[in-house]
Amino acid sequence: MKQPDTSNQMAEDKLESDELDEWDSIPKLWNPHIAVLLSVFFTPIFGAWILAKNWEVLELPNRAKKSMIWVLFGIIFLSLNFASPLPTGPFYLLVWYFVSAKAQTKYIKLNYANTGYDKKAWGKPILFGFAAFFAMVTIASLYMTQSEQEELFHR
Repeated sequence: MKQPDTSNQMAEDKLESDELDEWDSIPKLWNPHIAVLLSVFFTPIFGAWILAKNWEVLELPNRAKKSMIWVLFGIIFLSLNFASPLPTGPFYLLVWYFVSAKAQTKYIKLNYANTGYDKKAWGKPILFGFAAFFAMVTIASLYMTQSEQEELFHR
């Protein structure tokens, strides 16, 4: 009685296993370019938080921590400069992009240009961005005097 050829079956099983491993290694990320663009509207605090979450998925905790430092710095910076007559926001956005955000766009381009990555949906982060924006405006208006509010909203 002839034995079935198990070497072909083993090779096919190995190939399927390798394909599954490759599929499992494709990360699910938010597009860092879109994160940067949304940061124009929601501040780099938003973008830094998104990029920190991406770094965590990519299993690069030191880079995730650096992104979270940008989140904390952004909160402090914008809090101190909210009433500033100087337009510090664009400067802050550019510094954040070149010092922090650009690294992730390069990393993803270098490491996932061939395989790509699964894209996370933007619905929840955008809703969070709007909620944070309205909370910031509400808190700021509570601390502004009546004359400051009139000047700001009736120009």
